[in-house]
Amino acid sequence: MQEMISQIVGLISSAIIIYIAFRKDIKKILIGEICVNFTVALTYFLLSGSLGGWLCIMATVHTLISYAFKKQKKDFPIWLTVVFCAIYVVFGVIGGSSFIDVLPTVCSVLFGFAIVQKSPPKYNVFNATKSAVWVAYDICIGAYTTAIAHFFVFVSALIAIRTFKKR
Repeated sequence: MQEMISQIVGLISSAIIIYIAFRKDIKKILIGEICVNFTVALTYFLLSGSLGGWLCIMATVHTLISYAFKKQKKDFPIWLTVVFCAIYVVFGVIGGSSFIDVLPTVCSVLFGFAIVQKSPPKYNVFNATKSAVWVAYDICIGAYTTAIAHFFVFVSALIAIRTFKKR
């Protein structure tokens, strides 16, 4: 039953991911990222991918703080980006039990750099990269709908990069 629920939550994540891929407003992208990180965390917890789940919870908090800065028209401080990336690495080292656990740690650090970007095309470069790595992790832990969602992110980010370059 948990596996079925996790796959349904993964489908919800997919829908949100597709929606935010082509947004031009970074604030709307961040709101979408908050929702995606939370729903993906649920998927990972339901499938016993606890490290991935905890890293997604941390990414949700990170995104909420980043959104608060954007809403006040302030840049997210570099030092805070470094702190969050260090937290992701510490979580990965402490919570990791196999080589597979390196993947969500790498993705989380890439995410840390993605959400501080000021322009959607730069955000999408990091997004495409981290999504390719998430797909591998998702397949390894059996989060197949989440793998599909992350594949959509990868493809959508590449299309968005190309679309924004043409403008």
